[in-house]
Amino acid sequence: MDENKTQGSGEPAANFVIDDLETLKVISDPLRMRLLELLLPEPRTVKQLAAAMQLPQTKLYYHVNQLEERGLIRVVETRIVSGIIEKQYRAVAYNFGLDSKLLTLSPSGSSEAFDTVASALFDNARHDLSRSVEAGLIDLSQEDTQRKQLIFGRKIMRLSRARAEELLQQLGELLRHEEQAPDMDEDGHLYGLTIALHPLVEEQAESATEGTEKALATENTEHTEKN
Repeated sequence: MDENKTQGSGEPAANFVIDDLETLKVISDPLRMRLLELLLPEPRTVKQLAAAMQLPQTKLYYHVNQLEERGLIRVVETRIVSGIIEKQYRAVAYNFGLDSKLLTLSPSGSSEAFDTVASALFDNARHDLSRSVEAGLIDLSQEDTQRKQLIFGRKIMRLSRARAEELLQQLGELLRHEEQAPDMDEDGHLYGLTIALHPLVEEQAESATEGTEKALATENTEHTEKN
């Protein structure tokens, strides 16, 4: 006998703000982030998630429970089949943001939350790129960007403050434009976008006078030790 039970509206909210370090650590795991992505467009059971990720169900239960405990996903429907409860999960929001208070530096000048965010961001981008290359979705042998299906690189620029602010605004508008259209194109394909534009710490060039003084000091020290 089958019995279905729907638990509230299954539609995700527009935004979810993470305001504690433990939730941030949970969502930062690459596998859990992939689970969240799969639970954005529609509800899925653990069995369906396992099939989509080509992983055994037993490997996912712990991660699904972690996401549910931190309120990042929720059960939207349960189905009892032959006495066994089958749960359908859905992400609680389309976009996950971070409370700026988490990024506040400690007195030592470090931020565990920032390190967690940065590591998760770039580790997940690297992981996604590797999977896409292995799956043949990205052709690294192609020179043309559209045929390659990838823009990838690092560039160091010397910008005026006005130009840097203009570029930051343009990139911010690009992200906001995509965030305002959360609905997935059923005929489209999933794409990843990772952006980091920031000022760099410039190493101070050593002047010729300072270099000569250091060399003479070292020479005098060695001479003294020999005597």
